Amino acid sequence: MPIELVDSVLDDLLGDMASLAACSSVSRDWYQHSHTALYASIHIHGSSRFTELFWLAHRDQHVRSGLSHTRELVIISDKPQFATSIVLLFADLLK
Repeated sequence: MPIELVDSVLDDLLGDMASLAACSSVSRDWYQHSHTALYASIHIHGSSRFTELFWLAHRDQHVRSGLSHTRELVIISDKPQFATSIVLLFADLLK
């Protein structure tokens, strides 16, 4: 299947995490493109969720690789200093 068609299919699935995850197991090409889409937008709701993501990324190269494709980071917290800390930790993690 032409990669342009794969891109088109995956573009239609943006936001559907379950389908994108399933597509990542189809083939190497599908994995690369769906992996990028899976990590394009990250929403973090509170410090405990961030801690889970941070340690998972610290232990798993695939997660770290996926996070390097993040284009949007949404932080939902009532503590402004928490948002600043997340940005700095992400920058350090992805070096």
